[in-house]
Amino acid sequence: MALPADENPYEQIKRFFLSDDNLDGKVTAEELIKFADKMDENISEEKKQEYRDWVKTIDTDGDGAVSVQEFFVLVEKEIKPYIFKQFDKDGSGYITKDELRQGMAAEGREVTDEELDLALKEMDTDKDGKINYEEFAKSINM
Repeated sequence: MALPADENPYEQIKRFFLSDDNLDGKVTAEELIKFADKMDENISEEKKQEYRDWVKTIDTDGDGAVSVQEFFVLVEKEIKPYIFKQFDKDGSGYITKDELRQGMAAEGREVTDEELDLALKEMDTDKDGKINYEEFAKSINM
């Protein structure tokens, strides 16, 4: 189960950490359900089962809970495409120099042409003047 398409990945991260009742760095399905109940969500049995299935899917060590490490493996798979889409304004599958400038400005960072040229030089490994998803994902360390 992936992160919900309608929820910002940063909100999903916040929900994960707030669900950890006993602060052991792991979240069980029951903790997720309890947290959702606290948030006044109307939790159906179907939704509770979705939480249980999600934990089983993400829980790679079989301890019945999702650890921070297991959760971040999922987040990395989901958040890189999310960030890429934030920069790829026209949905072309590429980030241009102008889109990179706009994306940085949206994050509150004004960058010079020299900084943009350097970023493109480092990220654009196929030297086509734009950044595709594979180039972007390789250059972003999480």
